[in-house]
Amino acid sequence: MSGKLTKRGSEAGAQTPPLLRASSPLKPKNQPRTNIETGIANGGTSKAILDFLNYDESHRKTQLKSTAMSPAPGAVSSGRQFYIAQSCDTCHSIAGKGGDIGPALNGVGAKLSRAQIIQIVRDGKANTTMPALPSGTADQQLNELVDFLASLK
Repeated sequence: MSGKLTKRGSEAGAQTPPLLRASSPLKPKNQPRTNIETGIANGGTSKAILDFLNYDESHRKTQLKSTAMSPAPGAVSSGRQFYIAQSCDTCHSIAGKGGDIGPALNGVGAKLSRAQIIQIVRDGKANTTMPALPSGTADQQLNELVDFLASLK
């Protein structure tokens, strides 16, 4: 090797492939170019592909996040059963059924975050008659109850 730098590509007089040239010898000059020819010539196809891949990735992340946040099948049903077993319906109503000592829980899932619901249910509410859950309540029971309450939107 001589150590000299040589010009490559168009600088050395190399021919550009027909699809990359503005006008292709394969079709008459007065005929419009196809999207693929213009896209490649202008770098548009690469950008379009990258834009699509970025959109697709963010869309999939959103779907995965919403799937991860949704309750497991049967959790809402189990949470409702736990709600009744703990006699929450003695004080609270849902859709007009239940007690009226505490607030109605219609739409509680739209009004409070999951973290807020957990805190109120687990610890009770100070200066009210809302008791904390019994100390032996399993995390699964708490999560199922919260899934049920969060589903009330």
